[in-house]
Amino acid sequence: MTKLPRGLTRTKEGRFRIQFASQHTKPSEMYRERLPSGTTRRQAEQYLAKLREDDRNMRLLWPSEKRAAAERAASSVLGDFVAQHYLPHIQAHNAPSTVETKCYHLQTLGGWFLDTPLDDIDTAVLVRYQHERKQEPSQSGDPIKDRTVNGEVTTLRHVLTYAHELGLRKQPAPKVRPLPENDAKQQFALTMEQAEECLGYARARSYLYYAGTWILLATGLRWSEFSQLRWDDIDLEGRLLHVRADLAKNGEARSIPLKEEDVHVVQLLPREHELVFAKRWGGVWRPWSSPRIRAKTLPRGCYYPWEEPVPHGAYHFGPHVFRHTCCTWLLQSGVPPQHVQKLMGHKDIAMTLRVYNHIVSQDMRSEVERVERPQPQSIRLVGEG
Repeated sequence: MTKLPRGLTRTKEGRFRIQFASQHTKPSEMYRERLPSGTTRRQAEQYLAKLREDDRNMRLLWPSEKRAAAERAASSVLGDFVAQHYLPHIQAHNAPSTVETKCYHLQTLGGWFLDTPLDDIDTAVLVRYQHERKQEPSQSGDPIKDRTVNGEVTTLRHVLTYAHELGLRKQPAPKVRPLPENDAKQQFALTMEQAEECLGYARARSYLYYAGTWILLATGLRWSEFSQLRWDDIDLEGRLLHVRADLAKNGEARSIPLKEEDVHVVQLLPREHELVFAKRWGGVWRPWSSPRIRAKTLPRGCYYPWEEPVPHGAYHFGPHVFRHTCCTWLLQSGVPPQHVQKLMGHKDIAMTLRVYNHIVSQDMRSEVERVERPQPQSIRLVGEG
């Protein structure tokens, strides 16, 4: 039996193994690969010669690189890429509330692009999606909101951007003009009288609801941050409320100062659970964000005498109104927008200024009226007789 060429050996099991030092692709590194069982000697020698030729031409791929290329080929479809790469990525880098929102968008997008190759999604495809998605009715029978479609497109572009960063998509994510959101629900802030009426309604139900409403108005917490608030997150002596990074939408922890009355309201709450606003439901402690009790908690499911009428003759709004009210009060009190940005946990100050731009519009006239100027004099116009 003739001797095997240099770089080719055979194991005890009879499989061929290739091992040689790279001279060009990765100098001084050993290329190692075990060939599949059943490979003949002639096939092994031909394969070894090809590898050496690839090394001389600077195109030799290491086994790990070949496996990565195979994974890229398997992940070229949107559905496979989301399951293998995108979901683990957002779970490791985004807050749970953000992951929940993106997963909700991906469920809708999967019906459209599940088997679509990543490189086939361009601007024309996104524009067509916007148009056809707007034609679909929602679960309530109403047209899909522009904001909903924009959120889904934003999530899809984020998927494509990440695929491009990993080298699984040739081009960056396509750009598309967002829908104008003319049908979006106008944000509003409660007046002082409405806030007091809301607190009175909550107090009539229980002290837990009253304290929850007070903290939402005082801190502007998002619902996901509020419902998962722990006693360890509140420093009563230092009068600080800490929002954990894993709950913050921007992934950054922040601290919110508390006033003395805020601390007093919290101190009167019973410490029966690690969560500040947990509620016993069916003998089990659950946070207010639990779907089983969401309809029974404040402020989801509670109706207040303002805003749009509902069939029962009452009026309803969601918990984000408390956050909007808190931010509005801060800006109207003269707190700098940079500080409001930190307190609210906005990723960019542009968000603070854009969302609450109506405050500037309302106060602009009064600010102009306060500016002192010289008193006008009777001026005779040119050409006047």
